[in-house]
Amino acid sequence: MPDNLGSLSITRILLRRYLSFQAIFARDPAVQALRGQRNEFDRHDVPP
Repeated sequence: MPDNLGSLSITRILLRRYLSFQAIFARDPAVQALRGQRNEFDRHDVPP
């Protein structure tokens, strides 16, 4: 597999943008409510 530094740096930039977008988006109260519901849903699968 050739070491393609160009695509690796592009992927890194996109990943950084995605993570910063997630950080901004997570401050939205609606998103926090949805995340809370999803965490409640996931909690049923995990034994206490």
